[in-house]
Amino acid sequence: MRANSKSEIGTKFNFQDIRSIEQFKNKIPGYKVQLLEETLDSEIRKSNLAYDRARSNKRLGMLKVILLSANTFCLVKDSLLNKGISKNQFKIPRVITSNRNILSILNKNKICN
Repeated sequence: MRANSKSEIGTKFNFQDIRSIEQFKNKIPGYKVQLLEETLDSEIRKSNLAYDRARSNKRLGMLKVILLSANTFCLVKDSLLNKGISKNQFKIPRVITSNRNILSILNKNKICN
């Protein structure tokens, strides 16, 4: 990411005014999430040639940002550990398409659409 991108995004979203999750829910309308997705996609394309090629060739779709309640990833972790995954081998899933249990946890903990 370029050095000034972080400050540009912070200015667009006014993160400095957000002090609680309730304020966050009310401050980030859907079009801002879309802007965040587009900004992330653009920055990744600039910094990763393989990603840019895959996006250009339609082998990868647009990334999707889902805003989640606090501790959602702890719930995902607990769910996976309860199914027998080793604590030493645990990694938060970055792409989730078929694990219904994890999808259910994520859907229950979305804070905006």
